[in-house]
This record gives sequence, structure tokens and C-alpha cells, in this order.
Amino acid sequence: MAKILIIDDSVAISSLLKMHLGAHTFRDARDGQEGLSVARDFVPDVIFLDIQMPKLDGWDTCRQLKTVR
Repeated sequence: MAKILIIDDSVAISSLLKMHLGAHTFRDARDGQEGLSVARDFVPDVIFLDIQMPKLDGWDTCRQLKTVR
């Protein structure tokens, strides 16, 4: 079972991903800043990342995720 982090401001997209991916452990974040915080604590195996989000977009979030350990 994979640990999956979904960083997306759309609740509908997040729900669809969970439905199609099946039985895994999920965490959600609604923007890049929240996603970085969740990634530090949750340490996911996979991250689904939206590009267009408020506060911190997907590109900047991705750059910062590279430094999370």
C-alpha cells in the first residue's frame, strides 16, 4: 500500500484520484504551502501535484519539495 499525497486546490480532482487509485493511504493539501508541510510529516511515496494553485504554484512547490527530507 503506497502513501500518496495529493496537492490540489480542487476537491473534485482529489476525490477522483482517490477513487481511481484504490486502496492506498492518502493525505490531501489544498495549496503548495500546506503540501510542503504535509510532505515533511507524511513522507509520501508518490505526490500528485497541481500546477495552477493559489499562494504557491505547483512549479515552486516542486522546487521546494526537492529539499524536503
